Amino acid sequence: MRASLSAFAAAIAFAACSAGADAAASCSMTLPATINVGNYDPTILNSSVTVTFGLSYTCDPGASASNLSISASIGAYSSGATFDKRNMKAGGADSLNYWLYPPGYSVTPHSSANVWGDGSSTSRVWGPFAPVNGTVYNGTGSLQVDGNQDVAGGSYSDSVVFTMSFV
Repeated sequence: MRASLSAFAAAIAFAACSAGADAAASCSMTLPATINVGNYDPTILNSSVTVTFGLSYTCDPGASASNLSISASIGAYSSGATFDKRNMKAGGADSLNYWLYPPGYSVTPHSSANVWGDGSSTSRVWGPFAPVNGTVYNGTGSLQVDGNQDVAGGSYSDSVVFTMSFV
């Protein structure tokens, strides 16, 4: 039996400035409001679904910025205190595990290697950068839904907050 489901992760970006010389910088990030994974077939063994999505950032002209890093929160439906797996939820108790990867890092099927997080332990960040002010920087991130997850049909989602900080 094939359960039809669709999955998406909502993304929200915030700019955060730490104290110091770079606190005057004003940067912003643009990414899709949703990342649509499409239909997922849980009956196909070990067949992960990977989608890529575009994102970009820029800092205002005339602002001082260096060591800019972009991190991703665990999400609304975390699988624990780490960035190993993230979860998307539907209306019921079922969770759909997925991983999020920043630009520049490869997707490693069935593995938490290179996952996008807050930079702690094995999680990755996008950066650090020393952006040229007013220049738009583009990248391609990835989202991978693990294969062989026996979940009910429906629409699954998670929200992830991205934070821009000067370290």
